[in-house]
Amino acid sequence: MQEASKADAARTEAALGQVETGALRRHSSHHVRHSRRHHRHGGHHARVSAVETGSVAEQAASAAAEQQPVRGKALGYASQARGGLKDLIAKHAAANGVPFALADAVVRIESRYNPGASNGGAVGLMQIKPQTARGLGYSGGAAGLKNPETNLTYGMKYLAQAYRMSGGSTCATVMRYQSGHYARRASAANRAYCGKAQSIMASAS
Repeated sequence: MQEASKADAARTEAALGQVETGALRRHSSHHVRHSRRHHRHGGHHARVSAVETGSVAEQAASAAAEQQPVRGKALGYASQARGGLKDLIAKHAAANGVPFALADAVVRIESRYNPGASNGGAVGLMQIKPQTARGLGYSGGAAGLKNPETNLTYGMKYLAQAYRMSGGSTCATVMRYQSGHYARRASAANRAYCGKAQSIMASAS
């Protein structure tokens, strides 16, 4: 009986050992699978992060590209301006008593002949602000000032007033056009503007 009991106990212990071994193996396998899932999950996060980073980079590049065309496109209007735009500038300059060379130089400096140019609230060929144009009789919005005819109608009036107030002086005229009719002392920016205007006018003569 004792020998049978010992044999039974041995078989029971062996069976328990197999159960524990199986359990340990399953536990170990679970950890391996769990670790693999975490690894894959981490890889997923890395891929998402890379995609998000790329998206931000693309957005930044797109934003930068969107800011550049105004200046880049403006250069393309130089050749177009030799035709219809210059004729339009000449018409409005003559109607307001402004020398064509001066009017043309101002348009070139302000917008590079780009009717759609916009910067800091100033719009169009002569970069006139809507509130300034309204003071001269304009009743529309900013978008309307992108029309060359409309822009030159009010921009040239403003330039003509500056020209008369300055007694025909180029530097005083562009100072008042750039900084306001009541400007009295030229700033460094005004002097640089005048230098550009004089250079353009000299090259055109």
